[in-house]
Amino acid sequence: MTKLKMTHNEYNEYSKKNLSRTYDKNEPSYGFNQYLEDVKNVEIIPYNLSDYNLPEEIEKAINGIFTEETTSKKGEYMLVGFSESRDDWHKITDRLGLKRTMGYYYSGYCYSENQNMYMTYSEGDLYLKLFKCKEDYDLSLQETIKFYEEN
Repeated sequence: MTKLKMTHNEYNEYSKKNLSRTYDKNEPSYGFNQYLEDVKNVEIIPYNLSDYNLPEEIEKAINGIFTEETTSKKGEYMLVGFSESRDDWHKITDRLGLKRTMGYYYSGYCYSENQNMYMTYSEGDLYLKLFKCKEDYDLSLQETIKFYEEN
């Protein structure tokens, strides 16, 4: 059987839609086992990160950790994910090569100057911002640092 190919965002919608079908009284024959079979039949297309000059292991980690592609309010490229626990957060930051400036608190940030990327987090939600140029990265990171220093 040929797998369906979807982006991370398309997969999220597909998964939500099919999961809601398991509770739909109008579809009594669609159960959780069918849902599991359907989502296993999907090949998720990796994020196109070629413009960011990331090492292959970082790209693989990003594709395994982050589940949504979006842009910030300022139009910055951003990926969204989730951390289950402090240990999980430590593993994620290690895999991405991020410098942890703060402990695992309610919210904070960590960064990688080598990769022109930083991640903010709050209550387990992860937001990774990637930049094509060092100047944009520096400006955005400084705004983020200022925010955390003032709040």
